[in-house]
Amino acid sequence: MKKILLLLILVYLSINSIYSATRRFRASYRTDPSTTISIIWDQYSGTSPVLYYGTVDNGTNWSLYPSQSSPVLSTTDGGMKNTFVRLSGLTPNTIYYFVIKDSEGTSQRYSFQTISNDPNQPLSFICGADTRSGIAVRVTGFKLVAKLRPQAVIFDGDLTDSGTAAELQSWFDDWTNTIATDGRITPIVVAEGNHETGVVNISNLYDTPNDGNIENNYHSLPFGGNLLRVYSLNSNMSNLTAQTAWLQGQLMSYGKSTTWNLPQYHLPIRPISSAKNNNQDEYNQWVPLFEQYNVKLVQEADAHLFSITWPIKSSTSTGNDQGFVRDDLNGIIYFGMGGWGAPLYAADTPKSWTRGYESINNFMVVHFYLDKVDIYTVRLENEPNVPALTDQTRMTIPSQLSIERMTDRNGIQSGDHATISKTITVLHDNPESSVTIFPTVVQNILTIRDNNPTQGTNVRVVNITGKTMDDINMNSSGLLKLNVSNYQSGTYIVQVSNDTNLKVYKIIKL
Repeated sequence: MKKILLLLILVYLSINSIYSATRRFRASYRTDPSTTISIIWDQYSGTSPVLYYGTVDNGTNWSLYPSQSSPVLSTTDGGMKNTFVRLSGLTPNTIYYFVIKDSEGTSQRYSFQTISNDPNQPLSFICGADTRSGIAVRVTGFKLVAKLRPQAVIFDGDLTDSGTAAELQSWFDDWTNTIATDGRITPIVVAEGNHETGVVNISNLYDTPNDGNIENNYHSLPFGGNLLRVYSLNSNMSNLTAQTAWLQGQLMSYGKSTTWNLPQYHLPIRPISSAKNNNQDEYNQWVPLFEQYNVKLVQEADAHLFSITWPIKSSTSTGNDQGFVRDDLNGIIYFGMGGWGAPLYAADTPKSWTRGYESINNFMVVHFYLDKVDIYTVRLENEPNVPALTDQTRMTIPSQLSIERMTDRNGIQSGDHATISKTITVLHDNPESSVTIFPTVVQNILTIRDNNPTQGTNVRVVNITGKTMDDINMNSSGLLKLNVSNYQSGTYIVQVSNDTNLKVYKIIKL
């Protein structure tokens, strides 16, 4: 018996002498995600940690990794020794492997992938918020992160309930479920929630850019070159004026040159739960900037449910619903509202422009392409049956995922995901050909006129998912009257083509 006990003690000592005193790993960004990353962990004991890394997987043999970096700072927020290493000069769209060696030993091998700086390469993000309670649900979501393998999680606030050390440590213990079985770490981009304000400095947990003022936790990051920029805003400040000036400067600098701009903030402008209030200050200060500077989608939280709008635009005209009207051509889609484990609220105040809503635990999978964005709402369930994706398959949606269909307040369904298409302009133009299409906002009959018709001219109409609605050859008169009364309301693309010329137009069916 004594020999067995001695053997167990020796095994315990050997294990603890092998592994480093590191836990609660996370990754985030301060600047360009294609060439930089922050690796953060809780150094619960031991001394002199060093991160060794490279593009070849050398397992836990730290001496074989060609590069190394020591921590630049540590904080004690959450009762942890949050230790920060900032890596820079990395190669875009590259997998890096790393280990931590300290006085106790060497950690397991982890990896991360830098973001491509090529806007032609699509991006997969998970967007969500409000994990402050409902621990089992948030863990289910964290496990789905590991399986869906997004390039980042865009998280707009409310990590925990009270920001206590015990709650934060539990959260970061749970967050390790986002690490895939092969050691891949998914970075997180965090905005401040109302349960962080005045309680938790997220910069001291995630290395977010900060000027030392806890209220100034707002920043922006580029992804995929000029494919996407995420603006992490702080909606909990008592006075938004200074932040609004900063936002305007950012959007003036990047909004028009960036294909997709995604503001994320915690408090929704028009929540669809009576448990929450409207935020008129955000409406007055931020919405005009969104509409001026090429914003087409916005992520919100706090209402603890699922919601997604049709494209909407601010308006005071007759027929507006709480200051917005549906505008498929120029509007913005607002989505999210949080539901990643926090107590669910009733989705009892949907608007005329609400496309889908439900009181469910969820996050959003958002795929960014050069010409479109696809937004899927995922119920946080059925995780054991969802297969693990790879770097090559992350832009797919596994059939085992529970996808919430969009149903408005009249019970009308509009599919299992929303697509935002870029405004289509003429691709090829022949000055000798003059095609007119009217009306561009149509109820029943669409008129297509070619004043210089050629033989073989074809008219094709597709919806925003690419489905062909009509495919007709134009007669020699150059005039076509197309009945679109049976089309569903929404945006459609009209292609007028012949052997040498292609014109592309966008119409809206009422």
